[in-house]
Amino acid sequence: YQDLLQDAHDEALFAHYGTSRLALVDAATRRVEPVGAASLWRSVEPSPDGSLLLATRIERPFSYAVPFSSFPSTTVLLSLDGVERRVLARQPLLETVPIGGVPTGPRGFAWIDVLPHALTWVEALDGGDPRAEVEARDRVLVLREPDGEPKPWFTTEHRAAGIGYCGDERTALATEFDRKTRRQRVWRFDATATDTPGRLLYERSTQDVYGDPGRPVAERLPDGRSLLCWRDGSLFLSGSGASPDGDRPFLDRWQLDGDVKERWFQAAADRYETFVGFLDADGTQLLVRSESPTEPPSLVVVDRAAGTRRTLLRLPDPAQEAIAGVEKRLLR
Repeated sequence: YQDLLQDAHDEALFAHYGTSRLALVDAATRRVEPVGAASLWRSVEPSPDGSLLLATRIERPFSYAVPFSSFPSTTVLLSLDGVERRVLARQPLLETVPIGGVPTGPRGFAWIDVLPHALTWVEALDGGDPRAEVEARDRVLVLREPDGEPKPWFTTEHRAAGIGYCGDERTALATEFDRKTRRQRVWRFDATATDTPGRLLYERSTQDVYGDPGRPVAERLPDGRSLLCWRDGSLFLSGSGASPDGDRPFLDRWQLDGDVKERWFQAAADRYETFVGFLDADGTQLLVRSESPTEPPSLVVVDRAAGTRRTLLRLPDPAQEAIAGVEKRLLR
């Protein structure tokens, strides 16, 4: 690792510049209300209903061998007045995690975005060692109330790699990944009924770029949450469209029930065009970034219903004047 702490003076500088105090800011009045005491806060995230804070602070001793992300830490639930409601985990110094492995104990704390203040986290079942021969590597747990008891949600044969929540306020897509074989699995779960078994949606090799189905498209809601874009039982997948003839990025509508996909957009063969976002509620108007070998990028509105394209913004080419008249030759 580069740029590690070297001595006690570095430790003092790190503690000085890393210390901060949480605060709530009223966007209308700009009133700032401090929350709790100053500390070496590493991260803080409010619950979806705004009633709790998930916060992690860095603890001593610091290390000269690993970055600060591996320093000891404590993850807590705070009320909005800064009172600790619950200590979720105390993580020791992580200097002995095996290559490709994970820490033991709870890790990866995150809010369930479709519930008021429920948490998930992951615990290794293999001691964090990817070389261990086990039936399941990880298990995911749920804590619905700050004073409740965590309950197991599901286990993964490979390493748990994150959960995305859909705009129907219940569907969750959980990913697991095996670093050795590069195998990826995506499961469908019900976040509101965690006793319900999941369903495998697909399994693939991440090295198969031609068969890459794309990544689910997310959207920001008015309340600040970011959920996977959901329309009438369908998600949207945006991918690079790798092929023997080059990349042709695409947007697919994916109906989960029945596993039916419909191609909504794909870049033309002579252009490089990528999906940026939707401009309307039903997804008929797409914002696309478009360019070619001879044209600088521009933002284009593609109307699927009318079959039209309209340039919204042309981005200037800052090098156009400098390269005007330059001759291109192949030197051998």
